[in-house]
Amino acid sequence: KHEGVRRVFKLMLPTIFSSSVAQLNLLVGTVFASLLVVNAQSWLYYSDRLTEFPLGLFGVAIGTVILPHLSRQHANEDKKGYSHALDWGLKMVFLIGIPSAVGLVVLVEPLCASLFQYGKFDMADTRMVAAAVAAMSIGIPAFMLSKVLLPAFYSRHDTKTPMKIAIYTVFVNVVLIVSLVTPMWYYKMPMAHVGIALATALAGIFNAAALSWYLKKEGVYHPEPGWRVWMIKIIAACVLMTLCLLAIRWYVGDWRLLAGFWRLVWLFVAVGAGAAVYLASHWIFGLRLSHLREV
Repeated sequence: KHEGVRRVFKLMLPTIFSSSVAQLNLLVGTVFASLLVVNAQSWLYYSDRLTEFPLGLFGVAIGTVILPHLSRQHANEDKKGYSHALDWGLKMVFLIGIPSAVGLVVLVEPLCASLFQYGKFDMADTRMVAAAVAAMSIGIPAFMLSKVLLPAFYSRHDTKTPMKIAIYTVFVNVVLIVSLVTPMWYYKMPMAHVGIALATALAGIFNAAALSWYLKKEGVYHPEPGWRVWMIKIIAACVLMTLCLLAIRWYVGDWRLLAGFWRLVWLFVAVGAGAAVYLASHWIFGLRLSHLREV
């Protein structure tokens, strides 16, 4: 009954909902998938496992790191420092999120074949999961952005705005699923579940865009100079990484036909080579570790 405990619960309940919007959208998609072919739910589940990996590994980490910095700047009433910390977090998201999405799209079939294609999980299942992962990967940078943008609200004790945006996001997701999947289901298209994955990704983009728009509207965040150059470098590095990955895929051939051991070996080679090319590209472009320690 302590006043402080009550205040924590009052702030926590909306936070639980707004932080779980991606899981809510996936749940909605799973319900719709139950109306499709028998394996549709499983295909979406496996695709979500792959798209959640970079989000859990990097997105949550960046959001966790930036929250105390934002809270400190807000407590000190340092608006410039607050905006700077948020700008740093957003740059880190794009630095990691965009190549994660591109890498998943390029290596989606090798990943699915290497991790899942065993026993009753056959080549057709690999192709179906790969298609869903490719569609859902579009939203990976947005999913990561939400993990950084949400602390910008929480550090100011504003939990109602993210909750309102989360409600709108779930509504947008339902509308998108109905709009995309209904025609595919009516014409009995075999990859109707891809429409659900794409709707989830687009809803995630809407969520991140709405959060960003509110922060700019309230005058909390002001983008710093250098964003255009930053994005050009990231895109250029992703192009070079993609060329490297495509060359490896061309050399290996159909990943699904390899033995299980060699699938994993070549997968590690491809991931390692792609990461090396991406990091080397940024090194050539002038990025150093000191540039990543600006908060």
